[in-house]
Amino acid sequence: MEDTFKQPVLLNVGGGSGANNQTYNMTTQGIAWSSDTARFGKTKYTNDQVEPPPNWALQYPNGYTDDRPIPDLATFYEFQVWMRTAGLPTFSKLALRNDHETMKAGTYQIDIAMSSTSFFSGLLRADFPVTEYGGTKSLVLSTTTVIGGQNPFLGIAYIVVSGLCILLGGIFTARHLIKPRYYKVLTSADDVENLVTINI
Repeated sequence: MEDTFKQPVLLNVGGGSGANNQTYNMTTQGIAWSSDTARFGKTKYTNDQVEPPPNWALQYPNGYTDDRPIPDLATFYEFQVWMRTAGLPTFSKLALRNDHETMKAGTYQIDIAMSSTSFFSGLLRADFPVTEYGGTKSLVLSTTTVIGGQNPFLGIAYIVVSGLCILLGGIFTARHLIKPRYYKVLTSADDVENLVTINI
């Protein structure tokens, strides 16, 4: 499904009519890491030299044209985020953010439009299908902290592995202090014959 997620709209603010609806403005600015942005740049090819990917056929029915040119990947932050390799089979990709306004409690509406009817009007073009490998998509509204998002799995895994490393390091250190290994340089045939007497 080729879709575009529009801005969340808070419905019936204060019990009023639809005229009182408030749009919660979100942006794609800042969703990509600096390491992601550094990998992409503006293409040097012309529109007639490049064919759109099959999954973007609805968005570019006539190929790349002057009206709908090749996307500037240097500022196509949604694409940059999507192309980042996920560490787990189940993953989330940051699509939109708002760093300045608090999202009020209430009922929100988010319209989803087909990309064939809306080109760059939406902020999130989901022209990245997942059905080929049995995947699904979900829309998740969440908050982040200074240490990242709400998925604790990787953080817990790192702590467990580091704890095991510290434990094993302590065990090996204690074993070495209690019963150290002695080494001797073998310089003659007698040393080789007496090898069994070396304390190991």
